[in-house]
Amino acid sequence: MNPACLKNISGVAKQRHDKRVCPARDARCRQCSKIGHYAKVCITKPQTGYSEVAYLGVIKLKSKNKNNIDWTVTIHVNHKNIKIKIDSEADHTVLPANVFQNMFQNAKLKPPDKILCGSDRNPLKTLGKFKAHIEYKGKRYTEEIYVISNLQTCLLGKPALFSLGLDPNLNSICQISAVDPKAKFPELFKGLGVMKGCYSIKLKPGAIPFAITSPTRVPIPLLKQTKAEL
Repeated sequence: MNPACLKNISGVAKQRHDKRVCPARDARCRQCSKIGHYAKVCITKPQTGYSEVAYLGVIKLKSKNKNNIDWTVTIHVNHKNIKIKIDSEADHTVLPANVFQNMFQNAKLKPPDKILCGSDRNPLKTLGKFKAHIEYKGKRYTEEIYVISNLQTCLLGKPALFSLGLDPNLNSICQISAVDPKAKFPELFKGLGVMKGCYSIKLKPGAIPFAITSPTRVPIPLLKQTKAEL
């Protein structure tokens, strides 16, 4: 059942229904940004004092692949060296709570004026913000950095990375020399191939296809083309 859809604005109970046939199953709530109910029946308490919603790209990133590019740089934040990861999808620069407590004890933390969400649109626990002077290779930028609880890594947002000249050159072209796969594996390029034997695929009665509804961010090089198409 979908408990969020059992009451309307006046509190009158509606008929119970299965989540799969709920008319709001694909709707996004304007209050909590979650999918599956309307704002008028949202049980999440409204957060006052917030002017808008902002988003981050990378929240958790752990990889054992040593060949991955390390998008981290060391910058000066209020004259302190901080190793930070470049996040071209983040609307703001953010720091984990433990980094702020260990390195910026004298900084005054102000209440946040925005709701920060991850790429899955779920709100993050934002403790506050503080004004910071950022410097990298002679370039300076001043902005308000947000402090988030349980964040795993420091993230440098779009405004700062562009001002500091750290935006990745995503439109660059490079030549990669690789082995010709057709010459190395000729047997894989002869027709489509057929699996041996016969297979019967059956679905359970009432089965409904599942689709991921979380939106993804548009890459920076495609922003203009996407806006023109829309």
